[in-house]
Formats: sequence, C-alpha cells, structure tokens
Amino acid sequence: MIILSESESHSLKSSESTASLYLEPPYHKHSLSEGGLSANSSSISLNTGARTPLPPSPPLSTHPLRNLSQPATPPGYLESRRPATSITYSFAPQISPSNSMILSAPTYIDTPQEAYYISVNMNCFTPSSYITTIRRGSWEGETIGDFEMGLTTPKSQCTVFTRGREFSLSDLLDSSYRVVKTTWAWKVMDMEKHVLYWDDSNGNGMLTCYSSKDRVQGHLLAKFIPPSHPRRHGRSPELTRLEVLPTGHDFIDDIVISVLVIERLRTTPTIPAFH
Repeated sequence: MIILSESESHSLKSSESTASLYLEPPYHKHSLSEGGLSANSSSISLNTGARTPLPPSPPLSTHPLRNLSQPATPPGYLESRRPATSITYSFAPQISPSNSMILSAPTYIDTPQEAYYISVNMNCFTPSSYITTIRRGSWEGETIGDFEMGLTTPKSQCTVFTRGREFSLSDLLDSSYRVVKTTWAWKVMDMEKHVLYWDDSNGNGMLTCYSSKDRVQGHLLAKFIPPSHPRRHGRSPELTRLEVLPTGHDFIDDIVISVLVIERLRTTPTIPAFH
C-alpha cells in the first residue's frame, strides 16, 4: 500500500480532472467528433471547443522563373490593339525640343493609339553622325528604338537598336535599286520569317509597305505619304502622314522605325568622292 502525501494527492486529482476533459467513458461508444471516422475498438473523442490555428499559407513566389510556360514578351513590345479600320497618323514638327516631331493619330478614333515621340541628336564624338530616337507616350517614355547614320558612314557601320538589342543596319535592311522602283526588305527581329517589304513604285515620294513580296492589295500594311504640294500663304502646311491598316498595327513599331530609316537613306545626299 502506497501512502501519498497531501501535495502528491492534489497533483494526481488535478491530472485526473484534466484527463476527463478529453476522455469520456464508455470509450467504445464514441467516434471522432469530426471527420466521420468510427472505430470498432475504443476510440478518443476530440474536444472541438479549442482548435489549434493552421499556420498561414506562404506567399506566392514572385521569382521571374516561376511561369516558364508563359510566352515572354520583349520589353516595350506589348500586343497592339488592332483597330477595326485604317488609321492615318501625322508627323507634326515640334519647336521644343528642337529637331523633333510627334507621330500621332487623330483624337476622334474609337481605338486610341499612343503617340511616338521622335528626336534627332548629334553624336558628340562624330559630329557628322546623327542619332534618331523613338519613344512611346512622352519624351521620357519607353524607348522603342533608335538608329545612327552619318553622311559618310557605310551601311555596315550604321546601327539600329530595336527589341532590346542593337544590330548592324545591313543585318536588318536589304535594298534593291532599280530604274523603275526601289525596294527595301526589313527583317522583323524576334519574329521568325516576318519581313516588311517597302517600295516607292507609286511615285510622288510615297512608300508602300507589304507583308509579302507579292505586293498585292491584300498584303498591304501601311503607306508613307509625304506632302503633295508646297506651302502657301493662308493655307495650313500639309503634314507627312503614315496610314496604317488594321493588320499593320501588329507590326507598327517596326513600321515606324523602318520607314524613318528608309526615308533617311532616301533623303541623304550622295557625298562626292575627293581625289
């Protein structure tokens, strides 16, 4: 026979009282109070009055490699909202900043399009070479591209920055000069087998852009339209325009860059050779 002290007796009663909160006889008649599980032998009834809270879920990963299955979009080249009809953009020269212009669509169109802010600056190291920069949305907006060309610079040494990379102009543009017309083929980088075909066969300085060598109306993407008459007192000056068809808006960044490059080539005078 074991005789317990008063403190040990009190401790034992306290333990029995605590156990009674979780165990209810007869044990074989009870099942787990949640989950619907039953047992053939004795089981324990859970006290559901106090539950241990679940740990918080970890935050979703923001690692750039998380969604590798999603196609990557090059910086600054979001999918264009293709309009239902053609849009005629206008090149408007600006006083400030100097040597600049804005290419913008009419304000009344149903599908608003962001304007292109175009500026030209001299290369300080090579004063005969000039850099044209094209930005979207504002003068401090996203740079969609730039190119550098000089009066005496060979095409192989001219550079074009587009889609986040710099290329030699000769890698992007092929030219074919003929008596009847001149054609240019502009490679759309990062888009396999896509080429923009420009030519000046319509005359009057107009350039037309096609998605195929066939150059049929169904493949027409855009038209570059210089002023058709000289300035006259009392009449608003005619602006150079760029008409882009609905399908052309899928390539509008490349259309803008390529036509600026081609027009620079067309209007750059030939420097005579000195002997």
